[in-house]
Amino acid sequence: MKNQRTSELFRSRLVFRLMFGLVALFVFPALTPLQAETSVEYKVKAVFLFKLTKFVEWPSGSFTSDGPFVIGVLGEDPFGQELDKVCKGEEIGGRTVSVKRGGSLEDLKDSHVIFVSRSEKKEFARILSALEKQSVLTVADSDTFMNVGGMINFVPKGTRISFEISPKAIKEAGLRVSSKVLRLGIVKK
Repeated sequence: MKNQRTSELFRSRLVFRLMFGLVALFVFPALTPLQAETSVEYKVKAVFLFKLTKFVEWPSGSFTSDGPFVIGVLGEDPFGQELDKVCKGEEIGGRTVSVKRGGSLEDLKDSHVIFVSRSEKKEFARILSALEKQSVLTVADSDTFMNVGGMINFVPKGTRISFEISPKAIKEAGLRVSSKVLRLGIVKK
């Protein structure tokens, strides 16, 4: 009798766990391990993106008299709200930081930094060509971005995030980058 009750209790607990698991799958939005990893990855990249801007100088003509410092995200936004959280209440060069998103360069025409999403990979060359000679820092996280004239590219380095940097592309845009950043990044010619 005792074994029968124990067995019934075990089965009812097992059924409850299975039912709860099924309900949780449909009711609660779950993150797969890949999504959770991506989320952490882009939290780190959002911080990196913001911090890097503090070590770059823009020509004075790059700004309207009282306008914000604008960080644009071109294409699909991998940051979600992380970039907004990082930039909230922050200043760069005495200007408040604003984050904009857009599907075209026209949407981001007043940006000082443009993060070019991987969704725009086929258009990297065209995008960078359109930004040529403009004082806009271009950043991405794609293996082909630096090959077509990108300025900064986030890359994995073991379990950490590092970045490639092209001093030549930065200089051609009329920007100046701190030697501290050059020492930390992987310099591309």
